[in-house]
Order: sequence, then C-alpha cells, then structure tokens
Amino acid sequence: GLVLRGKLLSLLGYSLLRTGNNLESAKKAFDDSIQVTKEAINEVKLLSESGQPSKSLVETKRLLTTTLGESKAGLNEIVTYESLNGLLKDSSQKDIIKNLDSVLDITPGKTDLHLQKNKHLIKRKRWFEVANHCEQLAAKASKYCGVEIFKGDLQDANPFPGMKLEELDPAYFTRSNTDVPQYLRVLPAAATREAVSLLPKELLPYYITSLRLEDRCDAAILVGRDLQKSGVSVGRIAQEWEKVNETIKLREQANVFFRNGEFSRAASLYKQCLQVCSETNSGGQINAVLHYNRGKCFYAMSQYQDACTEFTHAISIHSMYSDAILKRARCYIQMKDRKKASANFNRYLTLVEGANELPYPPKNKGSNCFFDMPSDVTYRQVESVRAEMKKHKLADISNDQKHNNAQLFDFSSFTERLNATFTGLNATFTELCCKKGVANQVVVKNRPKARQDLPRPAEIADGSNLRSSLNSRTSGTKIVRFLGDPPSRAPSMKSSDPRLLQSEFDTNGGREP
Repeated sequence: GLVLRGKLLSLLGYSLLRTGNNLESAKKAFDDSIQVTKEAINEVKLLSESGQPSKSLVETKRLLTTTLGESKAGLNEIVTYESLNGLLKDSSQKDIIKNLDSVLDITPGKTDLHLQKNKHLIKRKRWFEVANHCEQLAAKASKYCGVEIFKGDLQDANPFPGMKLEELDPAYFTRSNTDVPQYLRVLPAAATREAVSLLPKELLPYYITSLRLEDRCDAAILVGRDLQKSGVSVGRIAQEWEKVNETIKLREQANVFFRNGEFSRAASLYKQCLQVCSETNSGGQINAVLHYNRGKCFYAMSQYQDACTEFTHAISIHSMYSDAILKRARCYIQMKDRKKASANFNRYLTLVEGANELPYPPKNKGSNCFFDMPSDVTYRQVESVRAEMKKHKLADISNDQKHNNAQLFDFSSFTERLNATFTGLNATFTELCCKKGVANQVVVKNRPKARQDLPRPAEIADGSNLRSSLNSRTSGTKIVRFLGDPPSRAPSMKSSDPRLLQSEFDTNGGREP
C-alpha cells in the first residue's frame, strides 16, 4: 500500500509539474510522496531487524529509495523552475532563449512558454528556428498517437483520438544516425500536414508564417489546404494562406521575365513580392533570396549601385550568404571602389576557409538563415575568385595566411584575419562587416579519420569540393560541414519539391537569378 501510494504521488507531482499550471499542487504531491516513502522505509527497516531480510524486502527497499530520490529531484526541479522563471521577466537579457529552453525542459506542457520563445525568436528574425521549434514540439506529441493505453475508461484522455501517423516520424528529431543536429533538421513537406494537427492552436499562425518566410512554400500550401478543409483557416491563418499564394504567383512571373532577359520587369515583380513577404522587415530566407534576385536584375542592367544595395539587404538578413557577398564585391569592382571590393572578396574567402575547418553553427547563434553557406563553395570556385582578384590586383589576405597542415585550427588567428579584412575602412564601410562574428557562427567538431561524407550532387557535377580537396592535403581528423541548401535559384514552382525544381532547372542551362 505505502509503496504504491508513494510512487503514485511522485508520478502525480511530475504530471502537474510538466504541465506547469499548478506548481503548488505538484510540490504538495512530492512532499506527500516523500513522507509516505520515508514511513514505508522505516517499516521495512523494522521488519529487516526483526528477522532475516528476504529478497522481497530488499527489492521493496530499493523501490522505495528510488521513489524517494525521484520525489526529491522533483522538488529541486520546482526550485530551478521558479529561479529561471524569475529571470524570464527581463526580456532584454542576452540568454533569454537559452533560459526558456531550460524552463521548457521542466514544463514542456506550458503553451505560454512556447509562445514566448517563438516571439523572442521572431524578434531576432530567426524564422528557421521558429519552424524547427514547432516541428520538434509536434514530433514529441506524435508519440501519443495510436497508443494502446488509451482504451476503456482512459479513452476520453486521448489527446489525439482517431489520428494515425503516416508521414511524421516521432523519432525524427531524436534519431542519432545523422550528422545534422536537431536544431537544424527540417520536416519533409508531407509530414508538416500531420505536425499542424499536433500543435497547439496558439502556435499555428507562427508556424505557417515561418514556413512562408523560410521559402518552404510547398509545405505551406499543403498545410493551408488541410486547415481550409478543417475550417481552421480563419483570421491570421487565412491571411498567411493568401500571402503564400501571392508570393508564389509573383515570383513565378518574375522568374519568367528574368529568364527572358526582361530584367526591369523582373525587378519590379520581385519588389512586389518583397512587399508581400516583408511588410514588417521580417527577414527569412525568402526575403534574402528576393533581394539577391533583384540585385542580379540590376547587375544585368549595369545599375551597380542599386545592385549593391540589394545585395547588402540580402547579406543583412543572411550574414553568410556567399553568393551575395561575391556579387557585391563585383559591384564594387564595376564602381571602381577597390577597398570595398577587396574587403568583400576577402570576406568571401575567409568564410569559405573557415567553413573548411568548422562545422554547424551553435544553437540560437550564427546567421539567421542556413542556405547557400560558404561550405557549398567548391575548390574550383575559390580558385576562380582568387584569379579574379589577381586580375584586378587585389590583395588576397586569406591566401597569405594559410593554415599549417600539421596544426589544428587556430580560431583566434581566424577571427583576427576576419577583423583585419576590414581594418582601415572608415565608417561608411561598416556595411561590409558581419553582424555577428564568425566565432558565433561556427564551432569545431572532431570525427574519426576513417569516416567519409557522401558528395553532394553539385560536387559530382562540378568536380572536387573545397572541403574534400583541402582535407585530402592534411592528415588531421577533422571533417567539416555546414547545413545549407544549394545556392539559391529561381525555378518555376510547378513541382512540389523545391530541391527537385532546383536540379531540374540547373540541367536546363537557362538564365536565372
């Protein structure tokens, strides 16, 4: 009796704690569990002293000791929660998202905290992480779908009655057989339809907006159609659905004009698309790509100042947008501004060199977007850029300070070189600097030497990749990776898979932004 009662009280305390809505009741349940468990332990002790201790008494004492430890740990979690919750009142603190994650580990069922985290991520224009947070939450909830326990008198407690999963894998974000960290994984488009059904309704508008701004229009369309059928698509959700359709329509038209060489009309339509997507300067991958495409239109019309402005907008959204950095350098060449051109070329080369040494950016840090990263640049492209710099007689700072192959990466010298790239430029050149230091965008990770990474399709077509080429020259054990889609293009949106569209368009040899 006492053994079971103590365990049930402990489980009740944890159930109340995880919801985060009744901490006083959770604390009382833990206190009662500790009291009952201690009484039971004393009784077991008396029985053991009165005769030869049996195996059942030894096992009972072990179970009681375990329950006692769990209840005490529950009380400690409540203390930690109250301490962290006090810190959350200061929304200006630097580590507020980290503290929110810690609180959510204790009370994952508190929807208000999930909303608060999304709002802080949106304030920082980190839409990729908004989508990732929602999808991880949905994946955790999906483990309760179709569970056998919800039968009989527990049927009414089923949070998702009648729902069966076909696409969403509950272990998608916890599986360890992939090198991609949890915080950089993206659900397949088909799985997002089921994820929406598992999310709290309060999070739906934020999730749909993140799909649109992260250029996951195929997923946003599937989600929007399902919500319309279910009658949920009202208010802000309905507005997002309209924006998704308008974005796709305008961008398709702009892409057609660009491929036909009508750059002025294409730039005008990209601007209209930006007005749909960035009504509040919201950031996100789609805005970075639209600014980049618009910049290429101006570049093709020899309007280099306007092109430079658009590329700068793209870089302000995605600070490691390698194509945009390179294009802006070429704009400065055309405008005869050698200092800025040199700074941008060297920024490009320094980031690529860093990508060869450093893998994924740390959680909640680095660039706000994760596409067209420096690690996507091939060795052949780097050599072409260096030849271009040599042609224009620009100093290659990164080439003058190569790493010693026998040494590990010197991170301090890397950041010094990055800073040296921009030393001496006056205040008007501050637009060239990364908003966040490279030290915040990348971290070092070692892996066994014998392991080999599969080449990307672009690497197979283009030849040796920069990473594999440089790794072949060294004897170190470091393998480096950045998460990033292939360089942004402007394919049509007829296919449901943007990456499929990417590969289809590349093989056609057409002109695109």
